[in-house]
Amino acid sequence: MRKTKSSRWIALALSFALAALLVWLFYTALRPPILPPGARMPALAFNSPAGPDTLKSQPGKTTLVMLFSMRCSHCLYELDLFEKNRERLAAIRIYLVTTDRDFTPGVDNLRWPLLARAENILWVHLDEKQYQRHFGAAISPSFYIFDQDGLLREKIRGEIKLDALLERLEPANASGGRASISENRQDVP
Repeated sequence: MRKTKSSRWIALALSFALAALLVWLFYTALRPPILPPGARMPALAFNSPAGPDTLKSQPGKTTLVMLFSMRCSHCLYELDLFEKNRERLAAIRIYLVTTDRDFTPGVDNLRWPLLARAENILWVHLDEKQYQRHFGAAISPSFYIFDQDGLLREKIRGEIKLDALLERLEPANASGGRASISENRQDVP
């Protein structure tokens, strides 16, 4: 009798755990995606070294939002590539976004002096919860490509070669290209 009672409790506990798992799966599956392809770029207020500003698309110009962390070696590598190839990125509006609490634009970005002075590039510090509310999980590096109309054309999570990134920016310049989400794990030379 004792084995039967404990078996019932075990079965009841497993049933409860399975029911909780099913509820969570349904909740996750039915929840609308955060910033799906084709969505408008969120307008977010932030403080820049020049004062209050807003993260927003610029009509007629492709916009790239890159999430980086100073503790992410791939992010720093990508920023180094941006620095070396700044002229190839001149026609694109770029927001370099971090959620690092200890990042100070105008101080911590001195490693990239050309990017720090470029007029088409803004360094942005956002609260991590604010970032997640509008962009989703904070995976570094992440790239969001918005077309000339301010619509999300592609999300790239993970490292990407600069040439591949520039190729993906081209359809956004033509306004209308395909919208997609990519997980990249490319080897970078």
